[in-house]
Amino acid sequence: MSHGVKSIGIIGAGQMGGGITQVAATAGIDAVVYDSSTDQLKKCEALHQKLLNRAVEKERMTQAEADAALGRISYANSLDALSGSDWVVEAIIEDLGIKSDLFKKLAAMLPNDNVVLASNT
Repeated sequence: MSHGVKSIGIIGAGQMGGGITQVAATAGIDAVVYDSSTDQLKKCEALHQKLLNRAVEKERMTQAEADAALGRISYANSLDALSGSDWVVEAIIEDLGIKSDLFKKLAAMLPNDNVVLASNT
């Protein structure tokens, strides 16, 4: 059964956003994770590599599967990188004002009626 989702954008490269990104990529979905912090993006990328390597060591997946999952992940410090996403999930600070502002920006940026905007909250 096809889920129809080919790409997902994740806003926030912390624990939750990074986890959502890895699960999507492992499931075969192209994932772009955005964060305003380049350092946080680097930490997220290093964690993905570490966790996927561990999965290979524990024989939960093959090296080819891990490499393919990593190949489906992009790390971006511009919201514009999310423009082609079928779904966009925010995983940012728990502040209603900040989330509201973000969704207004996303709605203007992603006018396609078929894009799903979701919150991790």
